[in-house]
Amino acid sequence: MGSAEVFENKKKVFLDRNSYEDLLPSEQVVYVIFAKFAKESGSNETLNCLYVGEAEDMLGNFKRHFSEREPNTCLKHFLNKCGSIMVFYDPVPGSSEESRSRICRVLNKRYEPQCNAPD
Repeated sequence: MGSAEVFENKKKVFLDRNSYEDLLPSEQVVYVIFAKFAKESGSNETLNCLYVGEAEDMLGNFKRHFSEREPNTCLKHFLNKCGSIMVFYDPVPGSSEESRSRICRVLNKRYEPQCNAPD
């Protein structure tokens, strides 16, 4: 999958910690998490990119993201703060972790997520 094809077949879902299990697949994906919040006190809420990720099992990743076991403290903070999030994901069946990671690098440059460590 080349950079021009990144997210060509993306799907969008709105979810929160109480609804994700019924909305997400247990399949190989790349995904981007967005949330609405004010970046500075008193400013209007805007849609912000929080995280770009890849998964062998998307549902499994989100079980971790919404749990106390989530190691990314930035992501954990925002998921606890935001009521609901918007997730774009692109199924990539039969992909390797390496190929999904390449797609994530493109998406990191495109969206500049707040909770991913810079490359």
